[in-house]
Amino acid sequence: MDISYIIGGMVYGPKGALFGKFEEITVPEVKVKTQEQKATDMIGNRRVPGISLDPLECTFKAQGFNTDFHAMAANPFNEVSLQIRSNLVVAKGAGRAESRPVRLELRGWFSSAKEGVFKQGEAASCEYKMEVHAFKLEVEDKEVKEVDIDNYIWKVNGEDLLADFRKNLGVS
Repeated sequence: MDISYIIGGMVYGPKGALFGKFEEITVPEVKVKTQEQKATDMIGNRRVPGISLDPLECTFKAQGFNTDFHAMAANPFNEVSLQIRSNLVVAKGAGRAESRPVRLELRGWFSSAKEGVFKQGEAASCEYKMEVHAFKLEVEDKEVKEVDIDNYIWKVNGEDLLADFRKNLGVS
């Protein structure tokens, strides 16, 4: 049995700028809004998946203070594209492990840029929240998940979940 986990992460910004050094990055959670079905021929209620998603966000907890990243995140009117590169470690039998590339592309804007708490003798930890409207997760250049709120795109393992929906709307 293989055991796999993602470890590490580097943040790259516009024009390949390396922002690096983050303590923690919380990636967007795709949470489907559900609809409750109530019918007279059912003995109870059940939820079914809708076609709408909750807002997507990504949070960054910085180690130290990066002036360029902070300036970028402090402007809520600036759409930003970021890329997070990471490493998927796959441990095989007999302790052998392989490393595979992971890439997460994000597009959105920052709604929060918090400088943190200044304390004597301690480094302030800055926190940022990005409102994400598009992202793509790839492992070894294979698309795992892609969501683009504005363009009706929602793909999982290459399967286009909204192809018929876009077709019905006349949107290609």
